[in-house]
Amino acid sequence: MFYPLTKRKKLNEENKNVILLASTDGVGKGRIQKCLLRTCPNVRNTSFMGLLIQPPVGKLANVDVLSNKDELIKKFERIVDPDNNYVIGCSFLQLHPNGDFEKIPEDVFDSLNIKAIIIINSDSERVRRSVAREENVIYDNNMVVDYIEAHNKYVKEYARLHNIEVLEYSNEQLSEIGNVINEQFGE
Repeated sequence: MFYPLTKRKKLNEENKNVILLASTDGVGKGRIQKCLLRTCPNVRNTSFMGLLIQPPVGKLANVDVLSNKDELIKKFERIVDPDNNYVIGCSFLQLHPNGDFEKIPEDVFDSLNIKAIIIINSDSERVRRSVAREENVIYDNNMVVDYIEAHNKYVKEYARLHNIEVLEYSNEQLSEIGNVINEQFGE
């Protein structure tokens, strides 16, 4: 705390300075983060994918959070500075092309000083269309509904166990989220 230019700090001893934008694929995390660049200039923002899509990992299609978990945690430890506020876009479940999904291990989230989690909800049809457009995968609607429900249940369970505030918004409320983030950080 007294040496702000040091490379590493013990994050668990500092103030909570991370808000997670947690949602399933295709809901609008990227749009929110673009908006944050204009409306919250003092907040740094990134995403799990943004950290993993760097050499030597390769293209987006080749990125798997689960197999790159240790690399992601190392990057969090290197870049997340307790002197700054962060918004990190993420999903708590990894969705696979065959329709299966699996939990991102808790230690990925435990490596952050999470102040709050914002869940962005959307209807299953929007998620299906967005994933089909971005990843060329067509999912069954019932599978997408199960994915959304499992994701939100896991987020809330994790937050409850770690005493973290959860705020929920629909993707129609994206413009309000910047204000919420500013309020969370007291700006």
